[in-house]
Amino acid sequence: MLQSMQKILLALTMAVALPALAQSDPPARVGRLAHIENQVDFRVDRGDQGGPATLNWPISSGAVLETGQRGRAEVWIGSTAYRLADDSEVEFPVVDDARVDVRVSGGSLAVSILDRDQVDDVVIATPDGNVRFLTPGRYRIDVFADRSELSVQAGRAVFDDGQRATPVAAGQKVSHWSDGNEQLDADRSNDAFDRWVANRENVTLASQSRRHVSPHMTGYQDLDAYG
Repeated sequence: MLQSMQKILLALTMAVALPALAQSDPPARVGRLAHIENQVDFRVDRGDQGGPATLNWPISSGAVLETGQRGRAEVWIGSTAYRLADDSEVEFPVVDDARVDVRVSGGSLAVSILDRDQVDDVVIATPDGNVRFLTPGRYRIDVFADRSELSVQAGRAVFDDGQRATPVAAGQKVSHWSDGNEQLDADRSNDAFDRWVANRENVTLASQSRRHVSPHMTGYQDLDAYG
């Protein structure tokens, strides 16, 4: 009888302990600061004073990146790239195995989603609404003092201000003002940031490693440099 009670107590203890241990495990998905140009500052969270960013620094929940004049940065989380223009501030409030939440406080962010199974994981927050993606593709989010814009170069996405969800297709741009007004136009942007992003995209697409290594492995793009 005593032995049976001990087995029951052990089973109950394990039932309580295992979920707690699982919750304490760090997420398997962590991003990486893969490319920087000129002034880029990094903070582990909002409470951190931060300092100059370091190449290959891990990007986990709470990380904040700020680019200065002529600064550029590229972050990879799995097979999705997040590219910052100059004078931009981007926060990664949540980076875990289930989702990636990104907040653009100002400036411009280009997002390239290569694989379908990461589409539903990513949400981009702006001061005027959230961007959700419907397909892999190439997207750009711009945040100004009075409005936020979503441009779709390839793919499909939705801009949601909490009252309405506006679908945006390839070749379109939606502008959402802080007063609630919204306008859908053709996307004709082709500035220096767009050209820089296109160049970085070409580097990725030319990667031989993508053919042989799971694209969900952060950093697979750099394997070509080592043969």
